[in-house]
Amino acid sequence: MNPLKVSEQNIWQYAQNRPSLVCKDLADIADIATETTSKILMARGVYKWLAVRRDLIRLKNTWSTELTRLYRAIGRGTIKRGSPEHLEAKGRIKAIEECRAAIRALCHSQRWRWPDNDAPLF
Repeated sequence: MNPLKVSEQNIWQYAQNRPSLVCKDLADIADIATETTSKILMARGVYKWLAVRRDLIRLKNTWSTELTRLYRAIGRGTIKRGSPEHLEAKGRIKAIEECRAAIRALCHSQRWRWPDNDAPLF
């Protein structure tokens, strides 16, 4: 798909989250060497933030695993109800659920958007 024809209606049809796609597009459309684009993306922090996005997804999955472990411990009676450990586990579950939901919302946010610290260029 031609990235120059992106719109709010078709944005979900485009592959994303890979700098190599940007490098390829610029090489194909504007004959810009992939190494040039790659260095610019590195200098401007784009690689970093795509890596951070992947780290956030991994963290969200780690929290999911921890929630499963805590749910099972409470459900199987490994943690005695009413004990300090039970109250701590319930508090931990609530905190992790809230944090995981916030990260999940970020990961599933709209693709048709711009950062709030820069103006749209089209």
